Amino acid sequence: MVLENIINEFRAKYGKPPAITAEAIEHEHCRLHCLYMANNFKVEHTPDYFLCGKAEIVGAASYRHSDEDTIRFLLYEKIANSPEHLKVLLESKYLAHWFYVNDYIGYLVIRGGERII
Repeated sequence: MVLENIINEFRAKYGKPPAITAEAIEHEHCRLHCLYMANNFKVEHTPDYFLCGKAEIVGAASYRHSDEDTIRFLLYEKIANSPEHLKVLLESKYLAHWFYVNDYIGYLVIRGGERII
């Protein structure tokens, strides 16, 4: 998966090992959250009571030539410059994620934690 490879490449640049992939249901939650954001044209975090102790990164950006370029922009230009989001991406043992494009906007959701079912 392109997104997983880019995330682990990003982590490697900070000396972190690859994240353990979360269960499929958690990726599905990320997918549904991307669809929600795209359908409502807004970027917002999932309410805490639905996260069950997990941390979340959300972001959106204008589409840049390819999914890979857009994902890289979100990780290297947005998340890397947000200490809170960077901590989630680098310190989480388990990660779930999804990327979705709608109307030339790329939406990204990453959920992390010490344990994700």
